Amino acid sequence: MSELFKRFSNICLLSGGPQDLPCSYFLFRVLLIAYLLSSMAGWSTELEIAQALLAAMVDGFIVLVYVYAVLQGFTKSARFLQTASAILAVGILFQLLELPLLFFLVDQGQHAVPMEVSLLLLALYSWNLAIYAHILRQALETTTLVSFVLTICYVFIAMTTYQLIFPDLGA
Repeated sequence: MSELFKRFSNICLLSGGPQDLPCSYFLFRVLLIAYLLSSMAGWSTELEIAQALLAAMVDGFIVLVYVYAVLQGFTKSARFLQTASAILAVGILFQLLELPLLFFLVDQGQHAVPMEVSLLLLALYSWNLAIYAHILRQALETTTLVSFVLTICYVFIAMTTYQLIFPDLGA
């Protein structure tokens, strides 16, 4: 188990890639369940529980479909389990890191958000996206620029989908 955590850590430090993970349906399922739970916890700061569950399921669906479509487009679909597992694991980590900050923001209500919290969230989001781009670069054997463009496309698709399903979100 510690070897697996070491591999996930290496991915987060941009020194490992999805190819370092085992090609395991069991690991993928465990990570998917943990991803859905951590995503639901994050969404629950803005949505009621039923809506948070729906948002988490939509979130998981978008991630998996996007990873599969991109891999398919680059004719690398055999790498789906490892790539999806890496993306899910990183997503879990960052959702858990962001959770205390999100709850802090809920407690703040309409009050001004401290600059430090905003900068910390921005840093977390940026690092998360950098790791996603790194994972895609490794999985697709492409350039950093292409992987960043693909990561930004994922963010755009995800945010647009959330706004369509939850139009009052962030209002």
